[in-house]
Amino acid sequence: METPAWTLLIVQLLTFAIGALGLYFLALKPIRAILEERKRRILHAQAEAEAARRQAQANSEELAKRIAKLEGETRERMKKAEVEARKTKDAALAEARKQAMAVVEQARVQMKRERVQTRDQLRREVARLSVAMARKVAGVSISARDKKRLIDRVIAELPKRLDADA
Repeated sequence: METPAWTLLIVQLLTFAIGALGLYFLALKPIRAILEERKRRILHAQAEAEAARRQAQANSEELAKRIAKLEGETRERMKKAEVEARKTKDAALAEARKQAMAVVEQARVQMKRERVQTRDQLRREVARLSVAMARKVAGVSISARDKKRLIDRVIAELPKRLDADA
């Protein structure tokens, strides 16, 4: 016997409904839960990535500020070092000039002293030679007292003669 078509249709509808309900409870619900969990993790990861991006941006800005501050401090220190170096150089030059002037002045004093000594030696030598010539010319012996007086007179007159010759 053949089953009527409407019973077949009901059986097929019941089989479909049971299969659909089975799929819903066995497959669709867990798949939805997995998809919801995945969506939640993705949103959480995106939020963490955004927070990390903002933190990185804040860190970058902070580093840029620190670098600018350090560059400013470095420039300031360089300026101070240049000023200090210039002061040190100027002080060293002033000290060198002072020492050079002292050496020049000391040389002048030494030259003056040597000139006076040379003049005195020259006067004594001229006086000695004058006495020797006078002795030869006079052919007589001069006493020590006369010799001293003659030498003193020649020495006294010698600067006048040297200044007149100069």
